[in-house]
Order: sequence, then structure tokens, then C-alpha cells
Amino acid sequence: MHPEPEPAGHAVPAADLAVTDVEELAVLDLRKLLDDPDAKAEFAEFARAERSEDSFLFWEEVNQFRDRWGGYGAGERADVARERDADDVISQYLNDGAPHQVCSGDARVTKLVDGDYVGSDMFDGLQQTIFDEMRLDALPRFARSAAGARLSQVAAFRVET
Repeated sequence: MHPEPEPAGHAVPAADLAVTDVEELAVLDLRKLLDDPDAKAEFAEFARAERSEDSFLFWEEVNQFRDRWGGYGAGERADVARERDADDVISQYLNDGAPHQVCSGDARVTKLVDGDYVGSDMFDGLQQTIFDEMRLDALPRFARSAAGARLSQVAAFRVET
């Protein structure tokens, strides 16, 4: 018998989980969760509730940046607009003291802050680092939440074995 589900973002104490529940929690696939709008919203709410949303926000912003500039042709106006957009991402997430600072101390940040490259893929390496951190850190905590435990029962969100 399972305890009543808690509101989204609240972890289910490990002591309240049966061994089979813990095994189920290990099967969530972060990529699949983030590809589904409803599951992504639940993961984002969990991150907000535990005050660890900066990584998620950066990951999402890089996706939007890539969508805006991925197929965009070259040209002076496009380059200026892309640089301005990149500067916004940098000021929100990568500068020292940024409102949602991530990747502090990463050498790749210095290159981006210095403006060494402005392409649609310029944030991809940092985004992968953030994804890996979320997969290893936030995902296990999310899996122990009521929302994560519920989603772990949905085959579409499970790691394929």
C-alpha cells in the first residue's frame, strides 16, 4: 500500500518506498521527460519547488536559441541579431553574478563571454554538461517525488533496457 501522493515537487520519503518502488524510480529517462510538454512542466515545477531551476532554465533557453538560429542564413543583420540574442543568454546564465548563473568556473564560459564564437551551436557543449548534471542530480530527486514516481509508471518515460 502506498501513501497518498504529495503535491508536485514534494519528495516521497525513501522510508515510504518499497524496494520495487526504488527499482522503478531508476528507470526514468530525462530526455523522454523533457521531450513531453506535460512531463517537462512537472519536472520544471519540481526544480522551481526545490530552488534548482537555473539548470533547467538554461537548458530550455539553449533549445530556444538553437531553434531561433539553427537554420538562419548568414548576413550582417542576422549576425548582429544572433550576437545580441547570445549576449542575452550569456548575461542571464553565464556571466559572474548572472541572475540564473550556471557552469561557474567552466573554461568554455570564458570563451563565450569573450565573444570568441557566435553560432547556433555555441551553447551546445554547456547544455550537454547541464543535461548530464540534471540527469545525475535532479532526476533521482525528481524520481522520488510523487510526480516522478507517477511518471515512472508510464512506459513512454522509461529508460529502454
